[in-house]
Amino acid sequence: MTQTIKVSIIEDNRLYTQSLQRILELSECMEFQASYSSAEAYLEDLSKKTVEACDIILLDLHLPGKSGLQLIP
Repeated sequence: MTQTIKVSIIEDNRLYTQSLQRILELSECMEFQASYSSAEAYLEDLSKKTVEACDIILLDLHLPGKSGLQLIP
């Protein structure tokens, strides 16, 4: 039995996020979890514990506000 890889997206470009989401939904071994348009939105959900655990985060490094590089630690 193959384990599904859970993926979240943090990206401010809505069209790019939608494209990535469609690709993930076509994959049999990956599952789209959630998307965020900013690091701050992700951190807010993380602090409220409303973020589901995921295996991979597709992270834009050039986000408005807090950058993806600042989010990594």
